[in-house]
Amino acid sequence: MSVKLDRSASVPNCSKCMESLLGKQYLMKETNKFCVPCYESMHCNSCNKCLQIISTDSRDISYKAFHFHDSCFSCDGCDRCLTDQKFIFKDNKFICEKCYEDKFMPKCATCRKTFKAGSKRMEYEGKSYHEMCFCCSSCNASIGKKSFVKRSDGYFCQDCFESRLANKCHKCKKIIKSKGVSYKDETFHAACFLCAGCEANIAGEQFITHDEKPYCVNCHKNLFSKKCHKCGDPISGIKETKMIAFEELSWHVECFVCFDCGRQLEGEGFAMHREETYCEECASQIP
Repeated sequence: MSVKLDRSASVPNCSKCMESLLGKQYLMKETNKFCVPCYESMHCNSCNKCLQIISTDSRDISYKAFHFHDSCFSCDGCDRCLTDQKFIFKDNKFICEKCYEDKFMPKCATCRKTFKAGSKRMEYEGKSYHEMCFCCSSCNASIGKKSFVKRSDGYFCQDCFESRLANKCHKCKKIIKSKGVSYKDETFHAACFLCAGCEANIAGEQFITHDEKPYCVNCHKNLFSKKCHKCGDPISGIKETKMIAFEELSWHVECFVCFDCGRQLEGEGFAMHREETYCEECASQIP
C-alpha cells in the first residue's frame, strides 16, 4: 500500500469529513489529505476472512483479488499461518504444502504416503504405487516391470506363482498355462486328460468314471458294461439305451423277444426255457 503520512506545517482539513487535521495523523491519496478513519473507510481493503478493515498500521497480505490480515492468512485445512510460507491456491482455498499433500496429492495404495517429486510411480488398475511398494505378496520382492500374476489374494511375481501357486497337471506335473481340465479335484492339461483304457484324448468328450478313473464311452462299454444275453453286445446305458434284467441275465430292450414268435416281451409275462425267452402263449406249447 503506497500511502504517506504528512506532518507538514500547513495543515488542512480532512478531504472527506472536513475535520481539522491539526495535531492529528493523516494520509494522502493523490493530492487529497484524509484523517486515518476516513482514509481506511475509503481506501483500505477488507479482510476476506474476518471481514474487518485492514487498517493502515496492519500488513495487507494480498493474492489476486484476496486480501487478509497477517493473522488471518491461514491454511483452510489446518489453520496454520501462511504468512511468508509456501502455499497452494486450489478451488478458491489457500492450502499449506502438507495439507495439499494429504488431501490432493495421489497416495501409494500400499503405504498410503504421497509421492515425492522425482519418485518413481507404478500405475495399475487405477491405483498408484511406489516402485518399492508394488511387491510380490509371497516373497515381498519389488515387482517393478517384471511379469506378475494378479489373484484375489494379491499380486505374485512369476517365480512365486509358478513354484507355489500355479495349477500343475496331475499327469505330467508341469504348469498349466492355458486350457486345462478339472477332474476329481485335480487338474490336467487338455492334452494330458486321457482315457484310462485306450489313452485317447477325452478333453471335451463324453466319458464315464469307473473306480475313480475316466474312460471313453467305447472303453467303458467294452470293459465294464453287461453283455446282452441274446446278441452278446455290451449294453452301455448311454443316452436312451435301455436294459432288461432278469436274475443274472441282461438284454437290450429290442433283443428281449420271444424265441419262437419274435414278440416284444417288455412289460409282458414271459418264461425261460433252455436260456431262451418265450411269451406265455409259446411257452405253453413247449413239450
